[in-house]
Amino acid sequence: MKQNLWAKMKYAFAIPDEKDQTFSDEEMLLLNKVADMVVKRQLTTPAVLFLESVRPLNFLGSQTMVFFQPIVGLLISTREMEMLSQILERRKSIPLLIELIEKKDNEGREKAPTLCVGITHPVPSRPQGRGSPKAAGHPSQEGIPGDKSPIKTVATHRP
Repeated sequence: MKQNLWAKMKYAFAIPDEKDQTFSDEEMLLLNKVADMVVKRQLTTPAVLFLESVRPLNFLGSQTMVFFQPIVGLLISTREMEMLSQILERRKSIPLLIELIEKKDNEGREKAPTLCVGITHPVPSRPQGRGSPKAAGHPSQEGIPGDKSPIKTVATHRP
């Protein structure tokens, strides 16, 4: 009897081999959809930080999704929610999702224009004496009328 119990418990807590964990085309489409939604909402950093922090608890996280199903159900269908929960139970899913999110975010940054208009940098005030730019009405020192702040701003752009 003791032998029989030990035989049953031998593989009770075994972790499946990661080589056997592959994703179907439908699952990859869903992971890409989730990555697109994260990048579209500009939540790359918080999402990656969250996923990295819960990586050791991926099974628990997938079960938490069942709890939040009514809220997340507003973004994706119930079927997709169940499939995503099953995907996140696998150990390779979180690193794959992080990789997809970062890849899509980098692609989006490459397509973004490099011209940044309206960025301001502080310019320290200069002494007000003879020959100073302020005395001559230098444009970099023109600020808001009545502003007594020692720091003025100048609009610049990056090439």
